[in-house]
Amino acid sequence: MLMSSKICKHLKLVIYLSLVTNFLNIVLITSLINIMFHKCLVRAITQTFGGSKNFQNANICKIRGPACDRFRDFSSSNTAIQPDKLEKVRFDEFKKLLKNEKVVVIDVREPQELVEHGALPRALNIPLGEVETALKTLPNDQFLRKYGGPKPDADSPIVFSCMKGMRSEKAQIAALQLDYKNVKNYVGGWTEWAEKNKN
Repeated sequence: MLMSSKICKHLKLVIYLSLVTNFLNIVLITSLINIMFHKCLVRAITQTFGGSKNFQNANICKIRGPACDRFRDFSSSNTAIQPDKLEKVRFDEFKKLLKNEKVVVIDVREPQELVEHGALPRALNIPLGEVETALKTLPNDQFLRKYGGPKPDADSPIVFSCMKGMRSEKAQIAALQLDYKNVKNYVGGWTEWAEKNKN
């Protein structure tokens, strides 16, 4: 009987240790999953909202797994836009584009700059700070009243311009991120236009 009682105690101890071990394994696995999920979340958010340098350097979700797959899908529509891949036009091509009435020219300089320096032919003046709101949320009728021309749709050919091509590049990136597909930047801007049209 004494031996039997010892065996029972040993069995209980083994079962107890087994349960504790299983519990700890579950806790460990859960912690690892949470860590993987957290890393994927951070990378996805960085990819989506992290600015131009992070857009270029982020390698989203090197870890494999369902959590990463979910966030990879989430961020797929926010692919990094590399500045050297942006479509640019110079003076001669810009002149040709101006003859095409389907092309929407948007000058993103401030209105006062147009008064001081001059305006591009048939360009809509949408200051850089208003570009995203104008293209994303402004209804067509309000866009027409405010900017004096019809609002372009996602497939409309658009050329952005500014003074020297820097602000217009930012506007170009903003439009691409809003799923406008045919967007170019007149890199010479008003400076080149005025210089070429002196005579």
